Amino acid sequence: MVKRTTSGTNFHKTVEFLLSELQKNGNMSDESCNKALNEKALAENHGYIASILPVLKKIPKTDWMKLEKATKNHYYCFQGRFDAIVEIEGEPTLVDWKTVSADSYKHNTTSKVNDLQRLYGVPLQVAAYIASVNTDPDYKTMPKIRQGAVVLAYESVIEDKEPIIKPADVVIIRPDDLKEYYKILAEKLNSFWWKMMHPKKGDKDINGNINFVFNPALRPPASKKVDKKADVIVLEDEVIIDSPTTASEDQKLQEKEEPQKAAKYYAIFDSKNNKKVASGKEDDKSNNKAAFGI
Repeated sequence: MVKRTTSGTNFHKTVEFLLSELQKNGNMSDESCNKALNEKALAENHGYIASILPVLKKIPKTDWMKLEKATKNHYYCFQGRFDAIVEIEGEPTLVDWKTVSADSYKHNTTSKVNDLQRLYGVPLQVAAYIASVNTDPDYKTMPKIRQGAVVLAYESVIEDKEPIIKPADVVIIRPDDLKEYYKILAEKLNSFWWKMMHPKKGDKDINGNINFVFNPALRPPASKKVDKKADVIVLEDEVIIDSPTTASEDQKLQEKEEPQKAAKYYAIFDSKNNKKVASGKEDDKSNNKAAFGI
């Protein structure tokens, strides 16, 4: 794990070095590329850097390019650190650099990892960064970001004692895709804050911390056993067969009330309404799209 973390950090630092050279000199010289490969990159990252170089060389210099910066979303109280904001296809694009090991793809087949459906939570993460940057006062001079990208750098493989370099893929997250990810993001944020404000029995550990990862040991004991089929709990890409339990009367009452209460908090995440809606006062003329910067 430590080795993978070190390798990932070095990969990002090497990409940052190359783009910094672009910012400083207006181009990415062969000298800079050779320095990145021979001095900056760890040996295990040579293939990844060679893979991503053609993509980096197509990026033009801009006054608003940002590299490895922090951002905060003051509406929904989250923060993060994005990889880069650069120009791709003539548009300001927030980019996430990702490495793909040789075990994750095959050179001689048509199987691909370069589509949104197979990138799991990465596009959602990019959408969250874009929503944050577009509403962050620290970036008010930036052009509005309306698309994201996940750049996949591939590990080289050795064939006949020669390294085979697979060119990196750029997966664009279009404006229509971003809108769908914003909806998912709003739902997840709502679930997070709902659980923070209304923890159920079994949500907290012995230190009082609220858990967001399924842990059978923290489930409240069943009040009685009943004859019924086991529940199937789907957690990300993992399916867990859970032993049957019966909710207590208090739990049933809380679950019954939850949708009514949730309606109030969902109003917070409706980007078409302003704060007055969340407080119960509607204003037809209000149109606050600033929540996700759209």
